[in-house]
Amino acid sequence: MEEKIMLCHKKLRTHVKINCDACGKEFWQPKFRFLLGKHHFCSRKCIAVFDKQQRVKLLCATCGKEFAKAHNRLKHSKSGIHFCSRKCKDKAQRISGRVEIMPAHYGRGHGISHYRKMALDKYGKVCAHCGYHEYEKGLEVHHIDGNRKHNTLENLIVLCALCHCLVSHKILYIIDRKLIKK
Repeated sequence: MEEKIMLCHKKLRTHVKINCDACGKEFWQPKFRFLLGKHHFCSRKCIAVFDKQQRVKLLCATCGKEFAKAHNRLKHSKSGIHFCSRKCKDKAQRISGRVEIMPAHYGRGHGISHYRKMALDKYGKVCAHCGYHEYEKGLEVHHIDGNRKHNTLENLIVLCALCHCLVSHKILYIIDRKLIKK
């Protein structure tokens, strides 16, 4: 390895002659930098070319599109599943998405959306007392025993906001899944 003392940043430093890892061209580099680095490049363009060559080709887990990712970024995925964009990752994390990356409360735990969805699917999107069905967001799911952590279907009943208010203020009572006036 050829060495030479050259002026670098207003200081005399020892330089070594080496070959660029991307293009193979010979160039002079300060010896301290040579001893530190794993790869040596003659220009920023060569760094970009080398990085592009080091990328790993993957398939998006949502849309199936092929994309490239730097090999050192692969370890950032906790599940080992990779996506071409944030949009695809968000789509996969929805309640109807991939189970492997879904948070525990998405459709499997005691989450609010879980028991509501279960009750509306089982009993229909209609109030059990008055029959209201025009606007789904106007429907609420009531826990018959009052325990919000007891989310079994037998403990849930679909009510419109008005009927739910009447049950909560004990003007209507639920007996055998039917509402009875006081």
